[in-house]
Amino acid sequence: MNNGAVSNTKWLYDSPVYSDVEAKLRHFLVESKNADRILGIQVCAYKDGQVIIDTAAGVLGKDDPRPVQPNSLFPVFSVTKGITAGMIHWLADKGYVLLILCKMDRGGMLMRKLKLDDNVANIWLEFGTNGKDQIKVNHVLNHTSGLHNALAGISEEDHALFCDFDECLKRIAMVAPETEPGHVQLYHYHTYGWLCGGIIEHASGKKFQHILDEAIARPLNVEGELYIGISPGVESRFATLTIDPDDLILLDPEHEISKSHSASLPSSYTFNMVTSLIPLSNTLNVRRAIQPAANGHFSARAIARYYATLADGGVVPPRHPSSSIPPLESQPTSDEVNTRIFTNPKGKIHDAFLGGGDYKGFTVPDGKFGLGFMRFNATDGSVIGVGHPGLGGSTGYCDINNRFAIAVTINKLSLGALTEAKLRRFLIESKNADRIVGIQVCAYKDGQVIIDTAAGVLGKDDPRPVHPNILFPVFSVTKGVTAGMVHWLADKGKLKLEDNVANIWPEFGTNGKHQIKVNHVLNHTSGLHNAFAGICEEDDTLFCDYGECLKRIAMVAPETKPGREQLYHYLSYGWLCGGIIEHASGKKFQDILEEAFIRPLNVEGEFYIGIPPDVDQSRLATLDPNDFLSLDREHDTYKSSMYTTPMPSSFTPNTVSSLISLLSTLNACRAIQPASNGHFSARAVARYYAALVDGGVVPPRHPASSLPPLESHPNNDLDTKIFTNPKGKIHDAFLGGGEYKALTVPDGMFGLGFMRFNATDGSVIGVGHPGLGGSTGYCDINDRFAIAVTVNKLSLGALTGEIVKFVSLELDLPVPEFYD
Repeated sequence: MNNGAVSNTKWLYDSPVYSDVEAKLRHFLVESKNADRILGIQVCAYKDGQVIIDTAAGVLGKDDPRPVQPNSLFPVFSVTKGITAGMIHWLADKGYVLLILCKMDRGGMLMRKLKLDDNVANIWLEFGTNGKDQIKVNHVLNHTSGLHNALAGISEEDHALFCDFDECLKRIAMVAPETEPGHVQLYHYHTYGWLCGGIIEHASGKKFQHILDEAIARPLNVEGELYIGISPGVESRFATLTIDPDDLILLDPEHEISKSHSASLPSSYTFNMVTSLIPLSNTLNVRRAIQPAANGHFSARAIARYYATLADGGVVPPRHPSSSIPPLESQPTSDEVNTRIFTNPKGKIHDAFLGGGDYKGFTVPDGKFGLGFMRFNATDGSVIGVGHPGLGGSTGYCDINNRFAIAVTINKLSLGALTEAKLRRFLIESKNADRIVGIQVCAYKDGQVIIDTAAGVLGKDDPRPVHPNILFPVFSVTKGVTAGMVHWLADKGKLKLEDNVANIWPEFGTNGKHQIKVNHVLNHTSGLHNAFAGICEEDDTLFCDYGECLKRIAMVAPETKPGREQLYHYLSYGWLCGGIIEHASGKKFQDILEEAFIRPLNVEGEFYIGIPPDVDQSRLATLDPNDFLSLDREHDTYKSSMYTTPMPSSFTPNTVSSLISLLSTLNACRAIQPASNGHFSARAVARYYAALVDGGVVPPRHPASSLPPLESHPNNDLDTKIFTNPKGKIHDAFLGGGEYKALTVPDGMFGLGFMRFNATDGSVIGVGHPGLGGSTGYCDINDRFAIAVTVNKLSLGALTGEIVKFVSLELDLPVPEFYD
């Protein structure tokens, strides 16, 4: 450990370095500052009850060049909620006595303790009006009270009311809930503060500020650095906020979901609300207001000390190091530091925070929130800690298993994921370099949308802009969807992956095909790789006649023994899988596509294999066959760059060129060709792969702010899961691993219908399928990441590879070797 001082008079505040980790952090902060990502910042962390980081850097504001110090006060927005939650847990733990009016034979008063499942109206009598009599304390803490939109617009329209805590309590006591308590978790971005504030004041019989002081500020000795509503005399220590210009384009509620990992946001959480809140938070009147959801002014070391206490079940850490100047406890009001702020055992305290153990029935199952705190999960899905982030990037968090706590405060607001802003700059640069005509990029991380970008025009001769719902011809990206349909039927028990195709499709068992199995078709080892060679060049009418193609492919003979040689079935894959799907299900291909994926995923109108006549043709992106001229000259390069699997002899430059021209015609667009004729939006493909990455669990509805909205033709309630088997088994089936290992060619590029994607170390990390010209769909099954790219300027896929690599690196994920 290094206890010396690191001094950078221009930027880093001169303070001790408490650990090697802190030295590395300071180096990282200097690099980030040089990249113009930081204005002012504080970072403080505890491990095992001891301070290991306490760093301050930068300046107090864009127009305030004074240095940030460890005791500077930063507006932290919803980090405040974690403190307010702790106050309610403190009251419940201390057993504050309530005087509750009750109907007894003799009349009188009933005395008992505050419980987290109490009806709020039993604590706060005026609250029990307009259908709120069933709202409980746990509903408020779990964001399920139904009052998510109460007093909507207050921060934009009535600044005086926003600053009047008592009046806000009176008004919120009179509103009616929109949803039944305990059923729908919608983020109570402002109302959480007034609801909790009213509960705290009525349960304790004291003012909110008094309980904050008694429960947290004095016991933790953080007086002077932990305010919800600042006191006079501390104004010179304020940091002022500014918004990162790159993030203004992302400043909408749906991006906030992905950045803060919050629950779904209510309808009143609008762009105008958020953008008005930031400048409002810099005004003195608002800084002085009590708003227990969003108006905390804290130092990072005060927040970190609070979460270090929570991590230990309420045990107060030793005093902050005296070498931290100015010292923490700058305004001590008591001689003795309490050693513990909670009386219950640590395990019970943590269960209460998380909504686990005895409190499991108090929360929405698998919701983002426990009881007042956000739950934080490890990559394996296990809950490891609690905390609360705030709009713009400040945060407080503790890992309850490893006794680790950290807080970060910033004043240059980044909405948490500069990835999309950077991606958009990259796309603009690529467009200026004539690499893009039209493009869509959509990505999910941990089940939430993190990117949804559309750019460019519909075609070289069509200057209309690309929207998120535009349909792009994606060629072999289609195969990944068709493969999913076969797996869906297997999951439903309609077939087995090792079945002989002839047992499902009797007409198929002619001319030596009786030994071809379903897995051979999915693994591109059926021997029918050249079937219908030349159809694109010679017979457009037959290509568009799906029923006739099924009849004819049932009559051809294989060229190689099934299961031996993996040769890419560039077109025959579609008719083979299509025939299996129809004969195994007894239904039409389109009906299974609708039943398996379109309806459950709610991607109606943006997920077609064969475009119906009633689809608006104005939504079709168009290709320029001349783009293939460069691919034609580099055909060998194309083959080696796209696939390590050998191509069949019929896959010629003429075939590819003819296919591109053919799929630019309306008749071909309407044809069912399940290998190459998908017309999808990127957000529909990304949503599909986001479901696959979670073993079939359907993600939350696509953000409503994405316009036109996805689910443009919703006709059902969302199914929660499209597969019944466990996630691990589903992924093994996709990859040809586990019990399915013998069903594939060892070390082949393909698993069972999907391409396998490897990290640079050779480990398999995901599945997906690219398409001719650059469109792609892919998911990283270990990191719950899915991405789709659709393009209409055909290339060898270099641009798409750069996009996938760029986003993966931004998220600190492994880059698939295919795209590296």
